[in-house]
Amino acid sequence: MSEWTPEELRRAAIEGLDAHVDVRVRDALAHGTLSMTTGVTRWESSHGPVEGHHVILAVDAERLGALRAAPGMIDALCAALSATIASRVGEALTDLVLRWEPTAVHVEHAAYRDEPPAAHLTSLGDALVAYLRGYGEGDLAVRVEETMVEQRGPTEVRVHLDAGAEETATLVAAVRDLLDDRRARVVVHT
Repeated sequence: MSEWTPEELRRAAIEGLDAHVDVRVRDALAHGTLSMTTGVTRWESSHGPVEGHHVILAVDAERLGALRAAPGMIDALCAALSATIASRVGEALTDLVLRWEPTAVHVEHAAYRDEPPAAHLTSLGDALVAYLRGYGEGDLAVRVEETMVEQRGPTEVRVHLDAGAEETATLVAAVRDLLDDRRARVVVHT
């Protein structure tokens, strides 16, 4: 059988969504960038050989924050993609990875014939503000918007903000998620 194209996978997953699923799940699939690595693992099941696929859904920072704030939405994405991939005999979803796409633009609603927004590279500072808004941390996002976020190389970031322990933990987790690096050094200070 032929491999899924990203657009085939997207359409099939959206069509397979339950009518009662959170609209943000449909939105993430519709506006995100899907990619798939096929055959990352293989095993024998009672029905024959199975090939497992690794899927990446890259979204803008605000959508990523919203997804992280509601694990049920991530579960619904996994279920939709898993069911879609398993609709082909001998295929399965091995894992789903969510990532920030720095060139993605958050679009709430676009008319049918509207031009898509021009892609531009989003700075880490702007992405952090958008992520925090999506995550439901609007007050912290406003404070970060008024401060400086310095990226000192690929894995070190400084956020110049007077923040308590809980806010610092939120900022560190958000920056690490955006960088897709759980070990990134994030320093929050005034």
